Amino acid sequence: MAEERGLVYEVLEKVRWWILEAKLIQWKQPVLIALSGGVDSVVLLYVMKELGFKCECAHANFMLREEAFDDECFVRRLCRDMDVVLHVKRFRAREYARSRGISIEMACRELRYKWFEELRKQRGLHAIATGHHKNDLMETIILQIVRGAGLESIAGIPPARDHIIRPLLVLTKEEIIKFAQQTGLRWVEDASNRDIAILRNRVRHRIVPEIKFINPSAEDAFWSVAWMLRDAVILVDEAVRKIRKKSLIKYRDEWLIPFRRIRNHPAYRTIFYKLLSEFGFSRTQVDQIIDV
Repeated sequence: MAEERGLVYEVLEKVRWWILEAKLIQWKQPVLIALSGGVDSVVLLYVMKELGFKCECAHANFMLREEAFDDECFVRRLCRDMDVVLHVKRFRAREYARSRGISIEMACRELRYKWFEELRKQRGLHAIATGHHKNDLMETIILQIVRGAGLESIAGIPPARDHIIRPLLVLTKEEIIKFAQQTGLRWVEDASNRDIAILRNRVRHRIVPEIKFINPSAEDAFWSVAWMLRDAVILVDEAVRKIRKKSLIKYRDEWLIPFRRIRNHPAYRTIFYKLLSEFGFSRTQVDQIIDV
């Protein structure tokens, strides 16, 4: 029992420290919890309430699975039992994705975050809290590396952006599950999370176990890398701003960049990408320009 209480206290203190360290939100400001009913979001709600934050919840039902309405009923019972205001909205995600020519995953993301932000403003809430954790961060970094993304994207999931905060980013999935078990929390499992046809699930179930075989503490290693990359992004941006003032020249209706001058810099590819990305050029296009 003492060990269980110790874990619960440790998790609460970790999240408390992280909220203060990352300046996610001022203490006890009202927050909107993105509540799917999965273990991550259920623990997020419990932890934020335990830390004294006033919480409201938002549950998006995309009507993609037979269990979707069971999940909605579970969330309704949970919020009733915890005496928390709940907002529920049902979306026709397939129709939305088809009309926009985008994937179901992207459609769900656009729909829920747009609605979350509308709710946040309407209800006078300070932030939208999601249940992303260290394992999500690791998977995101792997995916971005494979896609050949830029430095900022490879840094993974930001602690906060556009009123969205991640209070559980300091925890591993294992810690979250143990916390839920020891506090007697219940949650629902999304069967689609086991579908390896979905790219992130393939990374989670096929690639991550191999990485953890090499380093059982891989989540912490990726966490450290993410912080170093975030610092690197800040330093690069500061350096590029100084170079930009000297190198980006406005001539009538055109912008001129002295190629040879920048080409002599050791990090010329990154500098060109940073300068040209402002005008909508992709990394591939920048590489092609440099090669030409």
